[in-house]
Amino acid sequence: MSVIADTANTPHQNHHTTDMETSVIISPRVIDTINSLSADDRGPISSALSMEFILGKNPEEILTPMQMIIYAVIRFYVTQDSERFFRTPKVS
Repeated sequence: MSVIADTANTPHQNHHTTDMETSVIISPRVIDTINSLSADDRGPISSALSMEFILGKNPEEILTPMQMIIYAVIRFYVTQDSERFFRTPKVS
C-alpha cells in the first residue's frame, strides 16, 4: 500500500521543491526503511519527512549529522517513488 499525501495548499519554503509539489508517495519501501531504524532515529526522521513534504520546512536543524545521511537516502526514495508513480500511465 502506498500513501499519497496531497500538499497542494502547503507553502514550499525550502530548496527541495520539485515539479511534483502537489503530491508525494510514501511507498512500502519508505515505510519499511523507517520501521527498520532504531527508535532514536525513527521519530526524528519521520518528523523530518513531514516537516519537508507537508509543512514545506527545512528539517536539517532537527537531525544529527548521521540522521541527515539516513534522511537523505529516505528522501531520495520518496522522490524517486513519487516520480515513478506519477510517470506511470494509469489504467481507466
